[in-house]
Amino acid sequence: MADSARRRLTGEGWSLRAERTETAAGFDQDWRALVGVRRGLRLLVIWRHQDQDQELEVEAWAGEPETSEGIAVIDMGESDPLD
Repeated sequence: MADSARRRLTGEGWSLRAERTETAAGFDQDWRALVGVRRGLRLLVIWRHQDQDQELEVEAWAGEPETSEGIAVIDMGESDPLD
């Protein structure tokens, strides 16, 4: 889960600082978070939840997402990031 107030991704027994978090307008369970791993590597973590479908996507970027060079995309499909 993304905690926008604290700028953290949180799960049972763990949390990770995010550079920024956003929730999708009108979808309180959908969110995006940008995590800086090291200089030149950022992860954009995207969680989508619609009806019974859940999707986790992680994109690796060399800098700012969608304006820098993309490195990789991982799409987990119907998964639960807390499992």
